[in-house]
Amino acid sequence: MALPDDWMVKTIMQDGRDITDTPIERMSGEIMSGVQIVVTNRVSTVAGQLTDDKGLPLTDATILVFADDPQQWAVDSRAVRAVRPDQRRQYQSRDYRRVRI
Repeated sequence: MALPDDWMVKTIMQDGRDITDTPIERMSGEIMSGVQIVVTNRVSTVAGQLTDDKGLPLTDATILVFADDPQQWAVDSRAVRAVRPDQRRQYQSRDYRRVRI
């Protein structure tokens, strides 16, 4: 299932427990039940253009965007993102959480 561009997954709950960022191992043929996927269209966008000290756009840069809550800063967490400028030298990252740059 694909969501429209202005929507994203907020949480995945199983039996009232948030399993969004929890690795899940299932045996072949095992069925998951009690799963609720919560989506939202309340998405924040961080966008801009990086420039050097002369005001010229940078093309070779990485922008780190991460959740406001330090407990969510982990390797392979969806709360930490690295984005790079596109062909127009612009960057953009979208999330539902409060973020820092």
